[in-house]
Amino acid sequence: MKAKKHKTSDPSRDIAPAPVSAKIVITGAPRAGTTAFIGTVSDFIASTPPYAEPDRSAPTDGPHAGCPNAHATTVMDVGRITLAQDLVLLLFGITGAGVLRDEVAQGAAGAVILIAPGHESAGLAAIDYFDKYAIPYVVAVPVTDHETAPHKDLRAELRLPDRTVITATDVHARESARAVLTTLITHALADRAHRPTPTV
Repeated sequence: MKAKKHKTSDPSRDIAPAPVSAKIVITGAPRAGTTAFIGTVSDFIASTPPYAEPDRSAPTDGPHAGCPNAHATTVMDVGRITLAQDLVLLLFGITGAGVLRDEVAQGAAGAVILIAPGHESAGLAAIDYFDKYAIPYVVAVPVTDHETAPHKDLRAELRLPDRTVITATDVHARESARAVLTTLITHALADRAHRPTPTV
């Protein structure tokens, strides 16, 4: 009588696949709420040491060239959130423009542009930047729980096309900030699906 062979399970099949990570840029004018947004939504947050980069409006020659006041100090916030079991977002918060934004934007899957009332021009500059490099983005208007975002007014004022996603967010409410990231990922996936396939 032949002994029955017992099936052995393959341990590798029981291991869940590693989650996919994606870089997301959170940007806006100073005091737009980038730090609050990342701090609210992240499972982990850390601020990098202040980064001094050249102020492009400062003199590049003469007696004042290279002086400390010829540099702008920027602090970048770094956060991390597990948005789904198989998706981890690495959040990089930066205000304004400059060399640091160029470095952070490299390889980004998308961006959240926070546009607070009174800083529309800075928001438009960020929109032009991410359009230029074909990085998907959503525009988020910081509001509190009792305010309504002026979506139509902002779209008209900045002359944004209908395809531009504009939403409201309370940067101090986790679910509100998380919803913005979900909207961004959905938009980024749709944007990728509609892009023409490059020819060889």
